[in-house]
Amino acid sequence: MEEEKRPNLRPRAADNDRFLSWLDGVADPRERYRHATEELEKHQRAVVRLSSIRASAAADAYGDGVSVRKLAEALGVSPSRIHQLLKEAGKEQSARTGGSIESGLPGPDDQ
Repeated sequence: MEEEKRPNLRPRAADNDRFLSWLDGVADPRERYRHATEELEKHQRAVVRLSSIRASAAADAYGDGVSVRKLAEALGVSPSRIHQLLKEAGKEQSARTGGSIESGLPGPDDQ
């Protein structure tokens, strides 16, 4: 008995190039739109989580006593970017705990 072949098997999204090639070839525009939207939503959630993890890592390093300037140098970003990350981490912590974010942020002299 011959194996039944399923046409247009959807590749795993983790294989981005294969998936995008497959998606680009989906003939039905509604189906192509639906698949693209599903993947965008998954990736957007992942980007938000990655951003939070990165900000938390910067805040943890800062909390270990590393100055903003040294931390920026170690991470290859500007001191301004470190301040942004610390502010983001503070807002997320405040949202989780209901507390204030002001106390843990570095001042202008802490560089």
